[in-house]
Amino acid sequence: MAQTQHETAWRLMLDKRNKKIGGVCAGFARYMGVDVVLVRVLWLGIALCTGIGFVVYLAAWIMIPSDNGIYGRDRFAGDVVSNVPQTS
Repeated sequence: MAQTQHETAWRLMLDKRNKKIGGVCAGFARYMGVDVVLVRVLWLGIALCTGIGFVVYLAAWIMIPSDNGIYGRDRFAGDVVSNVPQTS
């Protein structure tokens, strides 16, 4: 049975392999299918201009579950990555 697009979509999780601080921006980038640099720049802009970005970042870091680094790192490199954890 073929999987639909909804079944193969990423869940919102902290991205522990591509993180800089907590993996929040990397997780949102993976979830939305955009470049992580774009998300980081937008988040930093919101944080510096309004101050609310820092609070939201901390709340997201606490509330969003972690992927524990099990998903592939090459999501944006054009490689096919499934939602199945990689095994050695």
